[in-house]
Amino acid sequence: MDVQIHRINSDANIPKYQTEGAACFDLEVIEDVTIEPSSIAYLPTGLVFVIPKGYYMAVVPRSSTPKTGLSIANSPGTVDSDYCGATDEVKIIVQNNTNKPVKVEKYQRIAQAMILPVPKIKFVEISKDKLSSKSRGGFGSTGANSPVDTP
Repeated sequence: MDVQIHRINSDANIPKYQTEGAACFDLEVIEDVTIEPSSIAYLPTGLVFVIPKGYYMAVVPRSSTPKTGLSIANSPGTVDSDYCGATDEVKIIVQNNTNKPVKVEKYQRIAQAMILPVPKIKFVEISKDKLSSKSRGGFGSTGANSPVDTP
């Protein structure tokens, strides 16, 4: 599948798969950024992706990302196929989970992404009698109990 990419910053590199069997391609940050303790930052990639209609891009952490003290704040980040305007740069939203500043260096690969199909769902409303009479409870009901009361 071809995915069109536009570099809105000439320092941006076109993403690539690091191995033949990789499910995701890595996303690089295009500038040095320091993320303050317990804060969120938007890291620039310098790229606009033109995702084919019927697909979306999911941005997720690399397995090494937690070693930095960072997490992807909205993981998975969702890039819709219609987010492809001239200034619609894909950014990586990270959270610093430490009590010290964390520096991300230019060209550091802090996240990875995959292109996935989007099934179009038709919602069909049903009456209560179509539901199971046994409620599951949710929120840890099959193992660890929820630490907070649930509605």
